[in-house]
Amino acid sequence: MLAVKGNQGTLHDDMKVFLDDAITRDFKGVEHDIFEQTEKGHGRIETRRTWVTDKINWLKNRHEWAGCKA
Repeated sequence: MLAVKGNQGTLHDDMKVFLDDAITRDFKGVEHDIFEQTEKGHGRIETRRTWVTDKINWLKNRHEWAGCKA
């Protein structure tokens, strides 16, 4: 798992663009899993979705991370 925050510059931006694009295209051509959890509490219903992929070759090449593996 790779957690990335907004203060990590281009890495965060690149991952956001990649995932936003994949979500928009319904992950066509990108192997992935999706997890969804719905909870009710405090007068509201919350649904959380998490998309997961191990297709990170573009990340290794763009950010020069030798040995980066999924």
